[in-house]
Amino acid sequence: MTISERTVRARSPLLGIAMILAAIGSTGCSSARWHTQTERDQYDAQAKAGLVVWEKKPGLATGLGFVPFGIGAAYTDNNVIQGTTQFLFWPVSIIWGPVSNWQKAKRLNYEATVMKLTQERKQKLSGARTDAERKAIDDYYRPMIPLQ
Repeated sequence: MTISERTVRARSPLLGIAMILAAIGSTGCSSARWHTQTERDQYDAQAKAGLVVWEKKPGLATGLGFVPFGIGAAYTDNNVIQGTTQFLFWPVSIIWGPVSNWQKAKRLNYEATVMKLTQERKQKLSGARTDAERKAIDDYYRPMIPLQ
């Protein structure tokens, strides 16, 4: 055995560990995480009022995170890097995949709901005749969407 063969064999386990850590690091859930506590509170208010637009089902997204080949990432429209990483590291990706998919599904639902409620608010404000009506509309939507 030559020196270069011994070096490659000695580095193989370290290379594998480094690749797994890089995969986990590169698929962090940053795209799906809530940016602020306010957004989390708004989503909770939307859910409590029964107004959430269910674009993606978080439970289904979580379950698909355990399926091989990045199916959950594809369902939640996660970016190509996350889907590819879940595909390549499938047995290990069940550590982060289901959580990432659940967060992404909730995030997509939040964004769709904010868009719908913002349109509803604008429509109601355009029909409001008094400041009191406008204030009542804003008070209703304030806990659920960011007001400009």
